[in-house]
Amino acid sequence: MKVGLKIIMITFLLLILNSCVKENSKDEPAVVIYSPDYKEVYMLPEIINIDFSIEHTKLLEYVRVSIDNSEMIAISSQQYFYPEGNSFTDEINIPVDNIPDESISPPYYVHIAVGDFTEVNHTYLEIELINSNSDYKGCYIIGKHEVNMLNIEYFNKEFEKEYSFEIDGNYSDSDVSERSNMLIIATSKPEYTRAFNCNDGKQEWKKQPQLPYPEFNKVVADNNMVYLSTEIGRIMGVTSDEGTQVYNTTILRDTIPENICITNDYIIADFRLRNSNSKIWASFYKSTGSKYHVLTTNFNTVELFGITNENKMVAFCNNNNSGEIITFDVANNIIESSNYIENKEIHHSSKLDDNNYLFTSNSTIYHFNLQDNLVTALTETVDDIIDIKYNYINNQVIISTINKVEVFSYPEFSLISTIDIPYTVKAVELLYGY
Repeated sequence: MKVGLKIIMITFLLLILNSCVKENSKDEPAVVIYSPDYKEVYMLPEIINIDFSIEHTKLLEYVRVSIDNSEMIAISSQQYFYPEGNSFTDEINIPVDNIPDESISPPYYVHIAVGDFTEVNHTYLEIELINSNSDYKGCYIIGKHEVNMLNIEYFNKEFEKEYSFEIDGNYSDSDVSERSNMLIIATSKPEYTRAFNCNDGKQEWKKQPQLPYPEFNKVVADNNMVYLSTEIGRIMGVTSDEGTQVYNTTILRDTIPENICITNDYIIADFRLRNSNSKIWASFYKSTGSKYHVLTTNFNTVELFGITNENKMVAFCNNNNSGEIITFDVANNIIESSNYIENKEIHHSSKLDDNNYLFTSNSTIYHFNLQDNLVTALTETVDDIIDIKYNYINNQVIISTINKVEVFSYPEFSLISTIDIPYTVKAVELLYGY
């Protein structure tokens, strides 16, 4: 009996020792998240402050921080750090935009990944994210006021002018960053991209292009970034709030990037060769700017639109004096479908949603349904159209002609308001906010 008891006791002690050895054999970093708090609630869009520290017995290779959804997929930018030694402390800010309704899948997490040259350990802290309702605030009308001068006027959603200002330069392109509440305008002579605060029209930052070809062609604001196509042959990425340069894409020598499109994982642009009429579509990794794929084309691209949460785009182009609407799979670098519009050049286009688009040819407005590949003529204007925008909050179409901006209901096209402009209209930009 005593022998049996001793055997049981020895076995029990061995199990305890074995358990302790197993528990201590996995050498994990100690990660402490001071903020946010567990299940802290954020109304999006928001900048989430993350305060954390890491202690480890091994040297740290890298630290990666992001906001992830329930499938552990990052819904924010991923911030990387490369510490020296075996400890690291920091307080960072990660911007998170509204989550598309079809992609809402709580819970959400602060995710800190720690690499130590042998393995990667993961720490998660659950938080709650709630979308804010976007609202239409008004529009900017940008026009040529006099030689080498632009006039910018802001009209609120009641179509009343609130303020205006002038800048020097000839118009190249523009966009509005909803994230940073900035109007972004690229000009030539002088060659600048400038950001203006939408509250008062005051300039917040200014960016110059790079030699030897110091020109900007296209401006696209996406989340907390602004992408600028530059004549040097690459796309520049800067932060929308401060204009801080984050990266440049790979230079494609002897080419000029023009239109830009942002998909889930890629930047894609149409390039023309500097010394010929040849054209290519080139894609780059959105996270690094490294080149991904190149496709030779013969299209004169008018506008590129990304499809939400996919690596696909819809391209409005012209080819031999006729329009062509193309669905392009960026990830696989292939054209999925093409809709040829004979004897009608596409001049301007606007996205209603991922499946529906408007485009213009001279003074006629057309509707395009992507799913059915169906083009339908909707209405005509008296004068040729200079720009067209769709206000998705109020279901309105804003059409600008040479000296006039008109607002119509959609899809009825009943006239809501007319704004007469005493100068040549170059573009209209819509402002949304929360």
